[in-house]
Amino acid sequence: MEIYITKYALTRGILTADAEISEEAPEVATIRRSASQSNEYFHKNEWFLTQANAQFNAEVRKHNKLESLHKQSVNLERTNFLTTNPLYPKHQ
Repeated sequence: MEIYITKYALTRGILTADAEISEEAPEVATIRRSASQSNEYFHKNEWFLTQANAQFNAEVRKHNKLESLHKQSVNLERTNFLTTNPLYPKHQ
């Protein structure tokens, strides 16, 4: 079954892959690899059955990342670099 993977959407974009979804764990998609490679597993909210749902999830991920970066930027702008007590006091 073809799935849309959004786990790496902010770095690699939305990926597509053929995956197996087991009846025992329908929230996990498994991509089977060759015998010399490990299988890949994607959990709920990392993959979707429709491109529209994947695009919506990628937009949410982008919004959350931008919000996080904005908070980091505000905190960095507020940082003051004042000299206080020295880490290693001078010997007298």
